[in-house]
Amino acid sequence: MSLRFEHYTHYQDLPEMWNQLLPANHALHSSLIAHTQEANCENLNYYYVLTLENNQLVMLSYFQCLNIKTSHFNCKDNAFQQLTLQTIIHTVKPSLLVAGNLFRHDTSFFYFGEHVPYENRAEIYLKTIDYVVAACKPTGVFVKDLPITLAKFVTEASTYTRMENDISMYLNLPAHWSNINDYEKELKRKYAQRYKKVRKQSDKLTVRELTKAEIEANKEVIYALYRQVSDKQLVSMGKLSVDFFATLKDKLGDSYRVFAWYDQSEMLAFSSVILHDDIYDMNYIGFDYDRNQEYSLYFAILLHCVEQSIARSCTKLILGRTALEAKAIVGCKAEYMNGFYKMRNPLINKVFQIISKRFQHQLGESWKERHPFKTTYKQTVDPLELVYIEQ
Repeated sequence: MSLRFEHYTHYQDLPEMWNQLLPANHALHSSLIAHTQEANCENLNYYYVLTLENNQLVMLSYFQCLNIKTSHFNCKDNAFQQLTLQTIIHTVKPSLLVAGNLFRHDTSFFYFGEHVPYENRAEIYLKTIDYVVAACKPTGVFVKDLPITLAKFVTEASTYTRMENDISMYLNLPAHWSNINDYEKELKRKYAQRYKKVRKQSDKLTVRELTKAEIEANKEVIYALYRQVSDKQLVSMGKLSVDFFATLKDKLGDSYRVFAWYDQSEMLAFSSVILHDDIYDMNYIGFDYDRNQEYSLYFAILLHCVEQSIARSCTKLILGRTALEAKAIVGCKAEYMNGFYKMRNPLINKVFQIISKRFQHQLGESWKERHPFKTTYKQTVDPLELVYIEQ
């Protein structure tokens, strides 16, 4: 297989054939892929890659290269680890190549021409990644959210390691649920009491969807609430910018919704969601931690997602990778994602293992599968999506 590559570092420089290969409104279209770069998210470089075989375009792919900073980690409770981390990052100046998009998981950020045989696609993608690695020379590589059809080939590539417990929480929505009351009726007594308590606390607030102009006008407040959440996470690979939410709304239009919770005129929380393929996909949230207990803000956000996803007749709700216990209480199940990594620097690999163990301990000890529904809750998820490929 003889492949040739072309890459660009800015979406405005992409040639016409980039969009010509894509279906209408595909996430890789130059008018849509621009949002992260336009929002000026810190410490990121971009690679837009065209892969050609015999001078015929066979694949488009999108990569982000993140310059790792100490602000991406929260080890303040362990002074020694924090100091060690700061010293290593200052000395090595590590970077992480992301095959995909750090800030979105609602779609794949690569596309093959329809004429490309399925049995060749994994090899083409891996060779494209190798090309970008040679171009930007990162310390590590993260291949994000692969479909099962490609994941099995990456698993067989000995240079990559599968991410352990890379879990996203989801809730399949039965067709007979027409509103939030149907959800409440199926909750067991303990969970129904929790639901009523959360609603009683959060009903003191006003929640409404923000227009594009309101997102722009309130971007500083939204960003501050987002940082309250992201700064408490053990690992936060990449930080959004203050313009991220308004830029994404501008690009995605009605497919991107932002809701805000108000105590009179004061915004206390927000949630953002991407709508796609009959799926309600929670993107980023933020809330005032000092007021969280008073109004049960986090659970209010989760239940609002349940309510809105039912109201919009969605078939699936995705609540993402963090706070697994809270999402299990709401009724979500775990879906194992197909993420892979490799570290090209032994010292950084050692640091990664330490951070990963802390993260896995924090994740594994604090949550378990819950069964909040009274009746047999029939999950209709495609079993292919839940296959865990053994290494």
